[in-house]
Amino acid sequence: MKTLLLIPLLATCAMADDFFDDCYKIEDIKLPPGIPPEVGAIDFSPDGTLFVVLRRGDVLRAKPEVDPAAFRWELFATGFHNGCGLHAVSSSKIRVTQMAEMTEAEDTDKDGKADLYTRFSAGWGLSGNYHETNTLTGDGKDGYFLSIGTASHNGPVFKHVLGDYSPEGRRGRNFSAVKWRGWILHCDAAGKLTPWASGFRMHNGIYRDPDGNLWAGDNQGDWKAVTPLYHIEKGNFYGHPSSLVWDAKWEGKDPLAFYRDNLEQYNKDRTKAAVEIPHMEINRSAGEPMEIPRDGSFGPFAGQLLVPDNNGTRISRVMLEKVNGKFQGAVTHFIDEHGLRSGNHRLRFTADGKQLYVGQTVRGWGAPAEGLQ
Repeated sequence: MKTLLLIPLLATCAMADDFFDDCYKIEDIKLPPGIPPEVGAIDFSPDGTLFVVLRRGDVLRAKPEVDPAAFRWELFATGFHNGCGLHAVSSSKIRVTQMAEMTEAEDTDKDGKADLYTRFSAGWGLSGNYHETNTLTGDGKDGYFLSIGTASHNGPVFKHVLGDYSPEGRRGRNFSAVKWRGWILHCDAAGKLTPWASGFRMHNGIYRDPDGNLWAGDNQGDWKAVTPLYHIEKGNFYGHPSSLVWDAKWEGKDPLAFYRDNLEQYNKDRTKAAVEIPHMEINRSAGEPMEIPRDGSFGPFAGQLLVPDNNGTRISRVMLEKVNGKFQGAVTHFIDEHGLRSGNHRLRFTADGKQLYVGQTVRGWGAPAEGLQ
C-alpha cells in the first residue's frame, strides 16, 4: 500500500519540476513487504496516527515520517470483511464499515493491538455479492452518514442472504436485492439507523463539509450517464430506481419497470446532480469527495472540493456556488497523471492541511495500480 502526499503551493505541475519547485509533489508510501496494497479506507486519529484499512481484512497504523519509505507499520486489527469506511476515534479505537456491519475495534490492554471487537451498528442486508461495500462520514454529532453500496450483475447472489430479500430489487445491472442497498443511512451516536436518501448506483464515498452540507458521488453506468456529484438532502431520490424497493411508498411495485416506461415522471422525481463530471476526460468513477482546507494551508483553491477517480490517474477539482438555494458548479482537473496511480478512492488531509493522503484500490476495475500515495 502507498500514500499520496501532495505538498502545495502552485497547482501548475504540467511543466517539469526543473522549472517549478513550488508545485504539488507526489510520493509513494511504502507498506510492509508482502502486503497486498488494496486500500479500503484511511483516517488520522486526533494524535496524528495514520490508520489504513486493507480490503483483505487487516488494519495497519503508523506515525507519518518525513521519509515515505520509513513508516513503521504495525498491525492494529484484523478480520474485517472488505472494510471501506473508517473513523479513527483515537490512537487505540477505530470504527470500520465492513460489508455486513459497522464494527468498533479497541485496544483495551494497551499492547498496541485491538482486543475488543463490538458491533456498533447493523441493519442493512448482505447478498454475498462482491460489490456491496459501504463507507461513512461523520454527522458532526458523534454519529455518521453511511453509503450502502449496491450489488453488481458481474457477481452472484448467495442462496442464503442476510436480511430480507426482494425479487424486484434483484433486477437490473446494479441492484438492491437486500435491504438498504443503494441508500444513504443516518447512524446516530447509539448506532440506530434512519433511512436518509435513495437512488444511488454505487456511491463509493460520502463527505460532510464544514458547513454541514452532505456530498456524494456515484458511479457512471445504468441510469447514470456520467459520474455525478450530488448535494444530499433527506428524503430525496437520486436517480437509480433499484433502491426504491425498500421505500414503503413502493411496496408491491416494481420501480425499475415503472420508471423505464415513464421517463417523464422519472425526470420529475429524481434530484439532479450539482455537477455532472465529463466521462473519461475528467472522471470515470467518483471516490470520496473532500474539501481543500479553507485556510490556504494547501495552497490555492481553498474551499473547493476534490473528487478522486477510482478508474483513472486523476483527481478532479470542483468549484461550487449556490443559486436560488441549489448548488451548481464547474469541474476541471486538479491533477492528471504526473505519478499519480489509478484506483484513487479515499482522501484525507493531515491536521495541518499541508499534505493529502490518497488511498487506492482497483481489484478488477482497472490495471493493478494500488496503494497509498
